[in-house]
Formats: sequence, C-alpha cells, structure tokens
Amino acid sequence: MPNNLVIEWGRAGIRGLDAEVTGNATRVRAAFVRAWPEELDVANDPEGVGRWLKTQLRDLAAADCRLTVLVSREDIAMRLLTLPEASDESLPDLVRYQTGARSSVPLDQLALDYLPLAAAPPQGGRWVQTATVPTRLLQHIKTCAAAAGLELHAVGFATIAIGAAIASADRSRGLSAEQKRLVVRVVGQQLEAALWRGSDLLFSHVARAAAAKAVSVEVQRALMSHESVAGTDGIARVWLIAPPEGEAELQSMLAARLGCEVIVFDPSRDVPTSMRAAELVADAASYVASLGALLASGQDAAAAIDFLNPRRRAAKPVHTKRNAAVAVLALLLLLLSVSYLASRFYRSSLDERIAEKEQQVRQQERLWQRGEPARETAAFMTSWDSRRVDWLEQMQQIAAEMPGTERVYLDAWRFDLGSGEALGTTAATGFARERQDAERLTQRLAEQGGFRIRPNPVGSAGNDLEYPILLQLDAEVVSQQRRPVRNESE
Repeated sequence: MPNNLVIEWGRAGIRGLDAEVTGNATRVRAAFVRAWPEELDVANDPEGVGRWLKTQLRDLAAADCRLTVLVSREDIAMRLLTLPEASDESLPDLVRYQTGARSSVPLDQLALDYLPLAAAPPQGGRWVQTATVPTRLLQHIKTCAAAAGLELHAVGFATIAIGAAIASADRSRGLSAEQKRLVVRVVGQQLEAALWRGSDLLFSHVARAAAAKAVSVEVQRALMSHESVAGTDGIARVWLIAPPEGEAELQSMLAARLGCEVIVFDPSRDVPTSMRAAELVADAASYVASLGALLASGQDAAAAIDFLNPRRRAAKPVHTKRNAAVAVLALLLLLLSVSYLASRFYRSSLDERIAEKEQQVRQQERLWQRGEPARETAAFMTSWDSRRVDWLEQMQQIAAEMPGTERVYLDAWRFDLGSGEALGTTAATGFARERQDAERLTQRLAEQGGFRIRPNPVGSAGNDLEYPILLQLDAEVVSQQRRPVRNESE
C-alpha cells in the first residue's frame, strides 16, 4: 500500500499527517505544521507553492505518497437544500440546479459536492447538505500537487473528516452515534461548531473566537441560528477539540451553558491508531481532521465530500432510439418539475424580501414620527431666526434717506417686533423746516420697498420757529434687503 499524506489546507499554512494505512490498521509516522513563508505568493504562484511543499516534505520520504488535501471550513460555502422526494440517481441534477439557482456565483466557477441526509424535513421531501469551493482554489491545489511531484488522490472537506474521527471516538467509548452530538474545535483564533446526528452533518458554523467565554457564547448563538434544522430535542453530548492550555476552562463553560456532557477528544484513547508523532497526542486540535481522513480512507465513500471526484449522475448507455426518446421525455418532465419547484422557492424568497422591506419601511416611518417634534422645533427656530431685524441697519437706512439735520431732525425713536408679513415696526417723531422735507423722507422710504409707510398728518409744531413742522414717521419693516443709498441730488 502507498503512503498516505493528508494535508489540511488553510489560509495561514498547512498541517497534516504522514501515515501508512493497511486495511483497518493506521500507523502515523509524522505530524507537521508549516506556515506559508512571507516571500511566497501563495495565491498567485501555485508552482512556487508546489516546489516549496516538496522541500518541506523531503524529510518524510513521501515521494510516492498518495495525497489527500482537506479544504478548511472557512473556504467552503455550505447550504442545506430541501428537495422533493427523488431517487439517489436523480439527486445530482436536482442539487446542481438548485445550487445554481440560489448561488450568487455562477456554477461553472464552483466545485460542488453534497451529502444526502437520512433525516427528512418536517414538511416532507429530502434534505441535502451541499458544499462548494471556488474552482480557482481547486485548480490551485492541483497545480501545487503536480509541482510537488505528488499524486492528488482527493480534495476533501475538513469538517467531514473531523466527523469521521468523532464517529470512531463514539465507537471506542461505546456511545450511540445516532444521538445528536456537537463537535467544537478551536485552533488558534478559529472556532468551528458542527452538529451531527448519525452520519448526517446538520450544520457547520465557523467564527473567530479565542477566549473561552467568547467560544461558549458563539457556540450557543450557532445553535440558536440553526434551530430549524438542529431541532429542540437537545444535544446528547459535546466533543471538544482544543489546545491543552485552555481545555479545562472551555470544557467547564460549555457544560454550564449547554447543560450536557462535554468530552475532551483524546486521540491516544479515542482513535485506534499506532502513533509515533508526539505532536499528535499533544495537540489533537491541529491534526484531528487529517486523522479522520486517514480513518475514513478505507470506509464507504458515500459519507464523504470529494471535490476532485464529486457525485454525478451515472452515465447509462442508450441502446435504442425509443430509450433515447424516453430519456429525453423524462428529463423534460424532471426539468419542468424542478422549474416549478424553483419558481415556488423563488416566489417564497421574494415574499420574504418584500416582508423584510415592508418592516424596514415601518421602522423608518416610526423613526420619522418620533422625529416630528424635533422637526417642528427646528422649523420654528428657522422661522424665528429669519424674522430677526437688524435695527441698527434699519436706522442707517432711514438716516441715509433723511435730507440732513439742517432740514430734519428726530427727537424720539421706537422699534418693536412685527406680526404677519411685517418683520417689525418703527415709529419716530421729529421736526422739519418745511412740510416738503417731511413728505420727502416718507416718500423715499416708501420707494425703497423695504418699508411700508402708514400715513400720518404733517402739522405745525408751533414752538420751534426754525423747525416749525411736526414730523411723525410710522412704518412697518417688510424686507431687510439693503438698498443703495440715494444722493441728495436725486
């Protein structure tokens, strides 16, 4: 049997195991963790990554290794599809159609595989858990493997491989795998929580969380957000895979928050594997996915995700023209039924979006109503501010229209706020040498347009022989627009 090299491919680097698998016997020879070097353009230079990988694996004597790459959960998009009752044979077409209809990325840019679930939705039909990864990443991995001189056997899903390791641990401890069990894995700042029932992966949630309290809160939030598929019948147990230094605190917090038994995964006890790598025992969180892939390599591939060899409809030979016609008709009927279901799903999604938008409109209306007093106050203050009269400027305007103190003088002046169209009122009394001097002042103010003159009789004062004419000015200020000052000669 060839050597097996399992690598979990992450954004920060790689980790994995080199092992020999013979039948049901697995012997781990080496465990390794490598961070991507800073000088290497990992995203755009797959040949360079492959050459670097070859140098890193040189000490493992892995030239003839059969390579399995596990893609981390953070690079995979998962979706639970509810499909009508259909045979396993027709599932690949249904899954691809539904995935293409719901994905925002064209399907030809995605590598797709799926797991049919034994559990069924309450409303009937079938549940299928899909996983997609960008084809660019898949091609990148293929090129890296070729440059490293390795035979790429499979490109799997790290979460599924972890599930295989936990299933082995259940068997080792005599626990029922049909019960719901939550697998919590913490590696560095990365948290993944996956809920399993039997071989069904009900959901997988990934987030960034480091502190024990943050991890426990995020786990409970994941359970609440996936309650529709997780159900409310409780969790039998929690499997914890975490670094040794934070294991005890996290185990205690999860047990208190979730109210169930929390078991720390121990590869030396829970996995029937011969291990020479001390790192594997010391840090199970880093290697459990690779270990699970090794354990699952000799098992039925029906419970696995493989983007390199995804599930496809089996090609059947066409023997007669009648069979070809029947196949075409069946495909048309299938497409019609799928189109009908897709349209129903689409209308349902539109109804949800409409309801969401209506709720947003109602929220905006409530916010608008709550802001009405503030808007009324602002409008009042704006109106009040716009009606303020610069009385000094008005006095200057009136003074500019007066013929001069040798002809007219004022001995009393009063200013008041106005009402209605009038911004203010002004009243003044004084004396003029001649009647036309008083009349000329009121006429000029009226011609300005900023004043509305209320006529008053011009009479004789009788006391002052030089200024015998009594002047009474009564005007409303209707505009504060400045007017050019007239010359006395006008």
